[in-house]
Amino acid sequence: MICRAILAKLRRGGPARRAGGLGLVRAGGLGVLLMLGGCSTSTYDGRLVHHVRTGEFGLARGHLNHLASANPGQARQLLSHLNLGVVNLADGLASEAEEPFQRAYEILRLRDINAGTRLTAAITYEGVRYFKGEPFEQAMAYCYIALQKAAIGDYDNCRAAANAALELLDEFDSFRGTTDPVPQGFSYAVYRNQFALAYLLSAIGNLGMGRQDEAEDFIARVTLINPSLGGLARALLDPSFNTVLVIDAGAGPRKVAMGDGGVGFISSERGTNRPIDVFVNGITAVSAPPAANLDALAQRYSWDELRAARQAKEAIGTGLVIGGAVIATQSRDDEARLAGLAMIAAGLIASAMATPDLRQVDIFPQRVYIVPLRIESPGSTIQIAFGGQAVLTIPSIDPPSHTERLKVRSVRLPASVAWVAGDQVLYANDGYGGYVPGQSLPYILGGTCVRMPTHALLAEYQRAGYLTGMTLGELLELYRLEGIRLGTDGSGGRVGGHVLEGGSWLYTPQDGTAGYARLFGRTHRPYRPKSEAVRRLAAEMQALHQNPTGRTP
Repeated sequence: MICRAILAKLRRGGPARRAGGLGLVRAGGLGVLLMLGGCSTSTYDGRLVHHVRTGEFGLARGHLNHLASANPGQARQLLSHLNLGVVNLADGLASEAEEPFQRAYEILRLRDINAGTRLTAAITYEGVRYFKGEPFEQAMAYCYIALQKAAIGDYDNCRAAANAALELLDEFDSFRGTTDPVPQGFSYAVYRNQFALAYLLSAIGNLGMGRQDEAEDFIARVTLINPSLGGLARALLDPSFNTVLVIDAGAGPRKVAMGDGGVGFISSERGTNRPIDVFVNGITAVSAPPAANLDALAQRYSWDELRAARQAKEAIGTGLVIGGAVIATQSRDDEARLAGLAMIAAGLIASAMATPDLRQVDIFPQRVYIVPLRIESPGSTIQIAFGGQAVLTIPSIDPPSHTERLKVRSVRLPASVAWVAGDQVLYANDGYGGYVPGQSLPYILGGTCVRMPTHALLAEYQRAGYLTGMTLGELLELYRLEGIRLGTDGSGGRVGGHVLEGGSWLYTPQDGTAGYARLFGRTHRPYRPKSEAVRRLAAEMQALHQNPTGRTP
């Protein structure tokens, strides 16, 4: 509105005797507008959102890595760390999500010394301005940290992070003066807010640690908060379950300017609060309602503490712009016109400072489900559906190992799938113990094996008649010649593209995740060697494969 008013003033014609002076003023005014940029800004990352919604988490991570290298300062901000952690977790790279989530946690725990609180959406610490997000976004960040810890078996820190989410929302309610009554009859779940997801994650952390009494306390609190989750609560207390899927679905709420300097959240997917159905090996295992709806969470746990300040700056800016425009266009004195132009510039700066901060976590889901399952046999298939319509098939998940109490997996459901995964594992990998046709030859030599090269694996190749006489060092040299990085150690979470998708990294995501399904449950293009040595050896292996003996890799 301010920009239109300025342009209207500057475009007005004047007496012919002032045409030259006004032309200078109009040009100067338009120059000020161009230098200061538009009247509103948005940090919405459409490319990142598209990649996540189509389940292309490798492309999403590549996009984030590119942004981080192009803007190192932005890479140190919460959004960068949190986005990378969420994408890695969705892609089955729970260990690789740890470092970005740790950086996010450090920012979340910062307090604004002047405000005496860690609740504010942005703080200044040691001269650096940090964006922290709305209270509900901060609480969800803690929940993702808790989920990542559970996915790697660190249940103590899972519980701690989930409890941090509950503490934060209690602090927010107290600050706002909307605190719920103290719950009665609970020994451990003594938080006042009603954020069921965090209570459930804390219960899972306690179950993973063998603290049954604490887990039961948190689960009982969930049943009191939301009786519709009673079935889920009973399932979590059933000693027969051994696996938990935490499933993200839908697109989270969008942050928008609401006028008068305010901001708000609108739903991206209205009316979607439906239960989820999960099948194990074709048999219905669980039908569960959402444990969290972020549309509702955003309405209850967001605030705009800078609205009054923005309104004041907007009023001052508007006054300066209008006054400056009048002086610049009506005065006959050149110095007065320049003074008017300076007023316009000052007004635009004040108005720009009044623009609401629309930064947000663009890739949060709309709903989160917690689904306890019993996985009995290795290589079990999971199918996830809504209303009988399958949305994702995960071709392989094993029961927990004998050293694990539980197995927890994060699953991100794509909205529109650019890839289709079947119920078979098509590439031999380090997370699958079954047989895959072509597994006796590395993928880079024309086979289907993307396992990490070891002495034992090389011996398997050689028993099948391939790579006879080759040493492990020589096999590793082939990967080096192709520029392929083995494993993700030392990556800081910034993992590159998998070799199956045209990248130069070799690793295996966790079983039971969408990342595992995308890599190993669909057919990829044959590998195209880069080095002459690998091209020559691949041709030899294919000739050996086609010889009359009928040997197959």
